[in-house]
Amino acid sequence: MKNQWRLSEYIGNKDEYLNGELLLSVLNTLSITTQYDFCTISGFDGGLDPDCEQYDLIRDLRNSGHHPHTFPSSEIKGVIRRIIVVDWGDFFFYNFKPNINDKLFSSCSYEKIISQTVFTIRVVDSEFIQVFTKESTNISPLGFMELNSTKCDTLESFDYPG
Repeated sequence: MKNQWRLSEYIGNKDEYLNGELLLSVLNTLSITTQYDFCTISGFDGGLDPDCEQYDLIRDLRNSGHHPHTFPSSEIKGVIRRIIVVDWGDFFFYNFKPNINDKLFSSCSYEKIISQTVFTIRVVDSEFIQVFTKESTNISPLGFMELNSTKCDTLESFDYPG
């Protein structure tokens, strides 16, 4: 039997942009029960505080499409905190340093990439956030966002907008 995952979709507030503070709240909630050591950001489209130490790197990520970059856990919260608005973005969290290269990453399916993570956060079209966790992972409700749907199944059965 294939591993079961939980996909929870949260709808953002229509009057506010999805931003780094909101993503950080999601990450902090997930971090209560699940430890991670690295985060790979891919497919980022949005705005970043120009005073951010990683501004040039994130700008390059945005301008280069889906080219990924991996940050250690000690840096990722600082990067996310400086995001002013996020329209699209994939945030893959690992408990090991992934061997990521552009060609391999762009040729892999979401199912394959997510299966290697401890959890994944996807921002879709600045409208909602998808949170992928292993089925056995219990996360606290995200009181600051409306839960649209939750389902448990194999990664192959989920939809991946974008």
